[in-house]
Amino acid sequence: MIAVQGIALAIGIGIGFAVLGAGIGQGLAANGAMNGMARQPELAAKIQTGMIIALAFVESLVIFTLVLCFQLLGKLPATNEITPEQLGGSASFSQPAPDRVHANNLNPAEARN
Repeated sequence: MIAVQGIALAIGIGIGFAVLGAGIGQGLAANGAMNGMARQPELAAKIQTGMIIALAFVESLVIFTLVLCFQLLGKLPATNEITPEQLGGSASFSQPAPDRVHANNLNPAEARN
């Protein structure tokens, strides 16, 4: 069961780090390109082309991470296939859920007093 939890955690953290890194990388690339265009306006077209290619490569890494996370998502079992024993034993499900939940877990009659 720990492996399933690890896969679920890896999916969330993996896509988060990929997007964070790509955002920072794209911001730095755009910053460098804007500085280069400001210093040498006659080379703006070449700088812009190089920047767009670099941004496409950075974005492709995020897409690869998204594909990998979807593949990992396919490795997770369906929730109806998980048994109580896999979640920590049948003791964790021995107490039935309450029919109704009130504020501070009080009976409605006790809450009025």
